[in-house]
Amino acid sequence: MFSKFGFQPHFVTFDNLKYDCQGQGEFVIAMSKGSDPLAIHGRFVKRFSHKAKPTVTGSLAIKVLEDVPTIHVTVPDERVNGACPFTFTMGDTESPVENNDVVTFFQNNYNGTVKAFSNGKSIIFTFAEQKARVQVTAGGRGRCVLNTNLCLTPEKHGGPDNIVGLLGSPTGNKDDDWVNRDGSITALPDVCDVANPSKAQQRACKHALNKNGHEYCMENWCIGHADNSLWKPETHALYNQCDDTDPDPFFDNPEEPDPAVVAACANTENPEECETDTVAEIEDGGDLEEFVETLVEDEEEANIVENLGENNADESLEGWNGPVLDETSSIQIDLPEDFDELPPEDFGGGEDPVFEDIEVPPEDPPEDLEDPPEVEVTPNATPEVAENAGSLGDPHFETWQGEHFEFHGQCDMILTRDLNFADGLGLDVQIRTKLVRFWSYIKRAAIRIGDDILEVQGSMDPEPGPREAQYWYNLEYKGLAKTADKTIGGFPLKISHSGVSKSFFEIDLDSKYPGQKIVLSTFREFVRVDFRHASAEVFGNTVGMLGDFKTGNLLARDGVTEIDDFVHLGNEWQVLPADYMLFHDTSEPQFPKRCIVPEDPQGLRRRRLGESKISLEEAEAACSKTLSDPLFIKDCVYDILATQDLDMVGAF
Repeated sequence: MFSKFGFQPHFVTFDNLKYDCQGQGEFVIAMSKGSDPLAIHGRFVKRFSHKAKPTVTGSLAIKVLEDVPTIHVTVPDERVNGACPFTFTMGDTESPVENNDVVTFFQNNYNGTVKAFSNGKSIIFTFAEQKARVQVTAGGRGRCVLNTNLCLTPEKHGGPDNIVGLLGSPTGNKDDDWVNRDGSITALPDVCDVANPSKAQQRACKHALNKNGHEYCMENWCIGHADNSLWKPETHALYNQCDDTDPDPFFDNPEEPDPAVVAACANTENPEECETDTVAEIEDGGDLEEFVETLVEDEEEANIVENLGENNADESLEGWNGPVLDETSSIQIDLPEDFDELPPEDFGGGEDPVFEDIEVPPEDPPEDLEDPPEVEVTPNATPEVAENAGSLGDPHFETWQGEHFEFHGQCDMILTRDLNFADGLGLDVQIRTKLVRFWSYIKRAAIRIGDDILEVQGSMDPEPGPREAQYWYNLEYKGLAKTADKTIGGFPLKISHSGVSKSFFEIDLDSKYPGQKIVLSTFREFVRVDFRHASAEVFGNTVGMLGDFKTGNLLARDGVTEIDDFVHLGNEWQVLPADYMLFHDTSEPQFPKRCIVPEDPQGLRRRRLGESKISLEEAEAACSKTLSDPLFIKDCVYDILATQDLDMVGAF
């Protein structure tokens, strides 16, 4: 049986009755009568510091099993670096979860009776024996708030009549959803008992449900005594407002919302609730379109648990894969000792590769080939053209001078930037890397030219068939579909696909700079950026991870200091608040936290070759079939051995 309550305490009961409670304090969302331990409590707090109403959900307490302490999930009042990070505590003492990593915590404790899965914005707890799931989603545009989606199997908790609280009893009958503490029933408003109601009658019913529902909520399910709280006594006392039983004017004489609000909310999941929330947001200075857009995105995210399998509580969560914190707003301050960001099966399977230093094929041509023509080189001359430069999916960086280096760490970085590009339009290219054990890959890339931003992400879909890349245009998902002119900064943009795993986003600079292009491409989940036939005229003043075009040196932000430590270089060019992050969302770490690096960035190369299922010779043979440049062969071999997947040659 599914039920949920939203960012403001909008409730959808197990039997699909919809109403509001705008109280402050701790409330019983769902609980079992008698000896069954089930208890889900929510903490409702003021949305705006200067107003008593409306209220929102700021924290959730989850108790399902006797032997597992209460789990607390909390978000801060305000966003942190643009995100709403979860904080996890446990038990009567609200003990912090180590490293705030609740996924690993449950992997290592309680013998699998409870598991946690996260994609960053949502956390799902599964209780396999009870066939139960609790999804908690962080959202909100100004204040951070929680949305909760609950799936229970009544028979595991004493039957439908044994479950009570603000979500009602899952009996299949709305009329008995308002069960009082003493077991009696509060009747639903008479105004709602109308066949084929008009729009006005529907609004009257909704108003009565919210007003009466709030009174029912305060009288029955507000936790007024600390002995009944799922938080510490001092925490309970800090938020308790259960004694506030005066009639609430918030529900009196509601005005008809502005037609623009009604129109904006018409296609949301719950239009009337959207109208209530949007009016409150606008009154506090918020933007109508931005708020509703965020609300729709949050609704879609919050409904994940409804689309999962019904029999196995873990079913359909394999893609989240436990310790994965993807696009995370869940902050991990310290890297866990056994950091295992993604499972091997998502990258071709097999054990972590362990091998000696890769031997680079000789750069001199074989003796049976003709000698290459001699080229006169002027010492210290500035190269006019870099045939190719950029970053490959597993972050192998190729500088403007054609030199290769690696930085394996997780953060957002400036690949290259020139604020005066194209006579003042400006160019900014940023990459977002993701750590996988001892190596990382480029998960996203974003490019700004002028006022336009293109953001690209690969596909991790494990199912066979085409894997089209995801993209955002000016922060809107696949926003190019709404524009007649497929350009970025005035330069033509072409999107194409090759096979089932490759996508290309080609920016043609030919109209201003003949023969030159910037290409963002994806292979599976890997993203790369290429600058083709780049000239000093166009890219000669760029700065960033690719170094200085004129000298080939890797420089610090001061433009003078040379850096030969690639970890230092990555941290030097981490995106700072002043750099204007291009991505549509945030991902940890964000400055002042520095890039997350493996404990031994080069350790992967020095591990024993015998543990690798693909031999060095097999990898070299596969790469040599399609590549001739020895440096690219070396990068290709590294990726194959790291991912244990010969198909990785397709990324080059």
